[in-house]
Amino acid sequence: PDLKIRDACQESLIKAHDFYNDTIMYNKNLYSVIKKYSESGSDCLSLNPERRKYLQETLRDFETIGIALPDIHYEEVKAIQKELSALELQFSVNIAQDITSIKVSYEELAGVAKTFIESLKQDDSGYYTLGTDMPTVSEIMENCALESTREKLWRIYNNKAHPVNYEVLKKIIDLRKKLAHKLG
Repeated sequence: PDLKIRDACQESLIKAHDFYNDTIMYNKNLYSVIKKYSESGSDCLSLNPERRKYLQETLRDFETIGIALPDIHYEEVKAIQKELSALELQFSVNIAQDITSIKVSYEELAGVAKTFIESLKQDDSGYYTLGTDMPTVSEIMENCALESTREKLWRIYNNKAHPVNYEVLKKIIDLRKKLAHKLG
């Protein structure tokens, strides 16, 4: 994929996520209005069971993210969530940008359709390149007769963006732990 398009998409995702968090999910005014409505009595009691359940779950979701906390603690939680969102997106981008591959011989592709093999890049030595894109992984996992080829591809597929994501993941874990302590 085009790097400019991918970068623009990533930037748009961050903006969309920030917009959602700021205007809906972490909106204390919206929470207050919904809470007030839920405590209004007759209006709330006239809701059908599905809408009443939706209202209860919406309030629970707001409270789960700490919206009912005192402002000073709530702002800390909000900042942690924003940082988490950015790190989680970076984690996904790192995986998407990973171009790890393995080289295999024609013999190591036993059982794989000839048309698929012909679509693979082949180097001057006659080895074929297997990337970690889903079409390739699916084809090899489902059709390759050699367990060793499937295992090699499975290992690199499950280690995409390693070691790059190791530090990102450590930060995510630390922030989630911090968030759990803030939320109780």
